[in-house]
Amino acid sequence: MSKTKKTFVIHPFLFAVFPVLFLFSNNIEQLYFSETLMPIAIVLGITFILALLPWLIIKDIKKAGIIVSIF
Repeated sequence: MSKTKKTFVIHPFLFAVFPVLFLFSNNIEQLYFSETLMPIAIVLGITFILALLPWLIIKDIKKAGIIVSIF
């Protein structure tokens, strides 16, 4: 019996959220954190779609994550 290890690639999502959090940290006196939730949700949704497309083509989530991170 072989156990298949489910992997979750997180680095494309971290790369995607970084610019939003960076802008928030530079403007922390002018913004509430709740104002960043919608941009973060949008960026994560787009990243998920961009990660899904290469994964459907090449069937390897690690390679798809690398492609999206480079993009």
